Amino acid sequence: MQESRILFTFQCLVLLQVLEYCEHHRGERLPTTDAESQDETRKRTTDISEWDQKFIAVDQEMLFEIILAANYLDIKPLLSVPVSSHP
Repeated sequence: MQESRILFTFQCLVLLQVLEYCEHHRGERLPTTDAESQDETRKRTTDISEWDQKFIAVDQEMLFEIILAANYLDIKPLLSVPVSSHP
């Protein structure tokens, strides 16, 4: 029973992180797939904002769970935050 509470709490924390990301980036243009905006999207994925850098400065397990949640919820901008810069 205690283990299931810990798992539930951890899942809630992951969801709260994803919601925080969405709230912070609310109103921003979503990346498109046309050739014109690919350069802009590429630039956005190489230039990580200070806020995004702090956002992904979590332990590996949390980062992995955030990526899984972003994938499941189809939050493409969150998936495009480069994880290669993760320590």
